Amino acid sequence: MTTSKILTLFSILLFTLSVNGQILSEELTYFQTDKGIYETGEDLWFKSYVFDRSNLTLSGRSRTLFVEMLDERDSIVWQEKYPIQSGISDGHVYLDKNLRPGDYRIHAYTKCSFTADTLRPYHPKLIRIVKNITDKGYAKDSETERKVSHLSFFPEGGSLIDGVAAKVAFKGTDKKGMPADVKGELREDGRRIARLESLHDGMGMFMLLPHKGSRYTAVLDDDTEYGFPDVESSGLSLHLRKQTDEYMEFLLSQQKGVAPQQIRLEGKMRGVKYCMAEGTLNEILKVRIPVSEFPLQGIAEFTLYNEKGLPVAERLVYLNPKRKLNIEIRTDKERYATREKGKVSVRVSDEHGKPVVAHLGLSIFDASYINEAVPENMLSYCMLSSEIKGNIHNPAYYFNDGNKDRLRSLDLLLLTQGWRRYVWKNFDDTKEP
Repeated sequence: MTTSKILTLFSILLFTLSVNGQILSEELTYFQTDKGIYETGEDLWFKSYVFDRSNLTLSGRSRTLFVEMLDERDSIVWQEKYPIQSGISDGHVYLDKNLRPGDYRIHAYTKCSFTADTLRPYHPKLIRIVKNITDKGYAKDSETERKVSHLSFFPEGGSLIDGVAAKVAFKGTDKKGMPADVKGELREDGRRIARLESLHDGMGMFMLLPHKGSRYTAVLDDDTEYGFPDVESSGLSLHLRKQTDEYMEFLLSQQKGVAPQQIRLEGKMRGVKYCMAEGTLNEILKVRIPVSEFPLQGIAEFTLYNEKGLPVAERLVYLNPKRKLNIEIRTDKERYATREKGKVSVRVSDEHGKPVVAHLGLSIFDASYINEAVPENMLSYCMLSSEIKGNIHNPAYYFNDGNKDRLRSLDLLLLTQGWRRYVWKNFDDTKEP
């Protein structure tokens, strides 16, 4: 008979963090340009914010911002250093009139913005340069519906365990790596057991009770077949059963008949450990963690350790999505003549409507200079794109309150692109290769 326990949470707030003996006080740089598309011969004006990566406050550590712009051939076309004062730098980049039209990357960094963690991505600022704004040079996609050419599956926590129910996420992409809608089914020994249908950007999920001796295949509606992850004979499972504004409820599971073991669940955000729960796992253990243990908005990483202290499962969860600033901008007129002066009033408030002090950057330009191919902003960059691996299609989507499914879709994104599996192997050092 299944047993269940509620663990009392033991919270630990850490003000410094050491990973593998290295103190992490890295910086995250956000490079904001005054628009997204430029004509050759223009000045590109920018403002750059340098944050402490652990808490996203302005960093006072670095004094110099290094900026370089590269073309599509990886050739550097601009390189300069700019002073940083209290975490903020601004200036301009001259776009030579002889530059070839196309997409360019801008790398803005400090001496402290590099990291030894190879899983942490680095995203440059993308701009487009044209000879004339009437020709933006966007390539037209002739395909009205992208065909799936690659289908991947991601068991929640990292692995499928024989006889332990699991959530499995999937993602379909086309030959160019763009999201592709998935429609099909999962079969166990030739029998349909789950419908596969993507919910957002080629991503979807289903529940499964895996069996070690079964053969699983994914068959799409066009009869294309794809493989499926192997089922492990033993292990631990980590499942996010419920998430509210107040708490997260996890189910930790192992197979029936396995001896009870001491386990540990740790919660981190931006490399800082905020909470830890310990207990005895006897088939199923329920852990409830208050969201209040995490003071920031962003991605929390929950890692499950077995009795030997080895990490065996991981789950990313997005917390405090409502904690943000609201910015209202009003002009004194709706229409202005060329070079006419205008007044702009700005009001900034928190999620409760209370006024707050904020440092803002403002640019006014023709809407024709918006780069629609790069749907990124400061919020999506700092909270998402710089935190998980791989390129994210339309990251700003997950932060637009007008998208009612954004939080569900964001969780799917974390289940797929934030997925990591721990694999441990024993090597006998006495054997020769």
